[in-house]
Amino acid sequence: MSSVGGPAASRGRRGIIDGVRGLDSPWGLRVTGLVGVAVVAAGAYGAGALPGRDPGAGLRGPGTPGATFWLGLAGWVIGLAILSGAWWRLGRHLGGVSSRWLLVTAALWALPLLIAPPLASRDVYSYACQGEIWRSGLDPYALGAADGGCLWAGAVPELWQHTPAPYGPVGVALSGVAAAVARAVGGPADNQLLAAVAVLRVVALIGGVLIAAYAGRLASAVGVSPVAARWLGLLSPLVAVHLVSGAHNDALTAGLTVAALAIAVPAAASGAANRATAMETPATALHGGTASRTGILGGVAHGGGVTVTAGGAPTSTNDGFERIREHSPHAPGVVTGGHDGASEGTTERRPRRMTRSDGGGAGLPVAAGALLGLAVGIKVTAIIALPFVILLVAGQRIQRGASPARTIALAAATVTVSGALVFTAASLATGLGLGWIGALSDTGSLVQWTSLPTGLGMAVGYLLRAIGQPGAVDTAVDVARVGGIAALAVIGIALCWRALQATLRLAPPTTDPAPAGGAAVTAPPPRTQLVDTANRVEDDRRTPGDPRYADPRAEAGQHRFDRTAGGTADLEPAATHRRTVVAACGWALVAAAFLLPVFYPWYALVPLAVLACATPPGRTRAALAATTIAVTALTLPNGLGIPVLTKLPGAILDVAIVGALIAYRLRNRRDDPAPAVDRR
Repeated sequence: MSSVGGPAASRGRRGIIDGVRGLDSPWGLRVTGLVGVAVVAAGAYGAGALPGRDPGAGLRGPGTPGATFWLGLAGWVIGLAILSGAWWRLGRHLGGVSSRWLLVTAALWALPLLIAPPLASRDVYSYACQGEIWRSGLDPYALGAADGGCLWAGAVPELWQHTPAPYGPVGVALSGVAAAVARAVGGPADNQLLAAVAVLRVVALIGGVLIAAYAGRLASAVGVSPVAARWLGLLSPLVAVHLVSGAHNDALTAGLTVAALAIAVPAAASGAANRATAMETPATALHGGTASRTGILGGVAHGGGVTVTAGGAPTSTNDGFERIREHSPHAPGVVTGGHDGASEGTTERRPRRMTRSDGGGAGLPVAAGALLGLAVGIKVTAIIALPFVILLVAGQRIQRGASPARTIALAAATVTVSGALVFTAASLATGLGLGWIGALSDTGSLVQWTSLPTGLGMAVGYLLRAIGQPGAVDTAVDVARVGGIAALAVIGIALCWRALQATLRLAPPTTDPAPAGGAAVTAPPPRTQLVDTANRVEDDRRTPGDPRYADPRAEAGQHRFDRTAGGTADLEPAATHRRTVVAACGWALVAAAFLLPVFYPWYALVPLAVLACATPPGRTRAALAATTIAVTALTLPNGLGIPVLTKLPGAILDVAIVGALIAYRLRNRRDDPAPAVDRR
């Protein structure tokens, strides 16, 4: 017996289910993220980094913040949670969107923040004052905002009122342009400051445009989906808060660094390596799954059909997504998988003539060095990318048979000299010397646990204080920071060595001398390692026949690339080796961010932009996405850092993190099989 209203209730339930499914579609997630950004932007008017009095001043000093601040803080928390959730879920649907769709989404999410006050930092006001001091003919490397008589010094945090500029001549000059525009606008000081902030946001957006333009090229050249690279490096909450809203100098530094790395890679590699984007499928774009275990192999995941073209992300027929193709399906290198689980696609390779655009000319190395010189002219930490840009440039010629030692030396000279000339020209044009080097030490006066060595020093200092040595805290922090710099040097050398080895593997196979009366013997090329480098530890422990790592496509009879006759054997290993170089650069930047004496959330913009281009789907990409969300939440909307309020818990957390890393390393070493002993 059916109940009254049964059909209507059933239709209502179906409507709710369809509505939920719609919200989890790319278009639904775009709207959800836009709602989250709008809530965050609205909260900025009550709890943001307003140019006047700090609305949350009572959190650290006497008094209590008003109701407006608490409402704004609630908007920040709720909006950031909505935005983060939408962005995370969108990472699961990258196979159903195009790069253009993703860039439009990034622009939509940026709009509410561009008309709201800055969030999570007051650095943009410091930039304006540094530019005004330089514009006035004074030395920003010797004077702080208050000492230089800046008109907007009241908006600068008290901690930085007397701190000189720690940025290079390019960064100071761009701030000077913003100050000049503000003074040209005229009117009240507040209106002028708003004009300066607007110009500085335009500068930061230029960095975002550079990431959008060059992340796809760099990712394609190293066998990573351009769509996934832009999702992680351009659309994250960290970018929304600290690039768009906060207008940090790190934004342009990130864009220039990615551009330098991308230009250092031959243009031909970008198109050829697009075959590697076959590993991106709608269900595995973020977390991996089957695609993360099979590396650059394409295929059909979760019962749906996937079409992989040579020029963009895979096209999916799953979940009702519209098939989107960025390039013609008749382009060379198309692999098509059908719904029946079998693939009848073929891989076509057309011979092409090597041209200067493939890396033969000197223009690209010079351009890469110039872009890196501009990046260093903003923030000196960008110089960490120099050896990796050199190796990418050298790899082009090494791959064509040039002498590795001579090629690397020539690339080092070309890139370094061009970058040095650009930096010197900027210093001379602005009249600024190297005073920013001394100003860097002033930034280390702040003690926060977000720097891993600093946090360890704080923990040791607190322990010494508890046993009756109260004056040992500062000493412990100083010693720990020295240890952090030493660890950074060791890690940097190890990553450079790894990148060098990957570059040397680009050399073509050698030809052994011909035996008497016989033909020359050519050594076979090294077999491509078809594993996700992010999951290398797990993949290296596979055993034949282990059902946990069975390839479902093998049972379905699906297509696998033929390493000997498929025509891609000389392309995919090169992309893998280049990815190793770019990933090493990203991890070196990560090490610098967390091991130097001070870390702020916006310091993660540069390493994130680089790693986004070199991280295939899997656990590492998911961990990067989760870390990005956590780092974004380290500051309150008014610019007060949560680490300032949580010194003891944060120091204990750092000890736990280091302990977990040591335990993880020891466990992996214990689980690694012992090498075979040669008893001959």
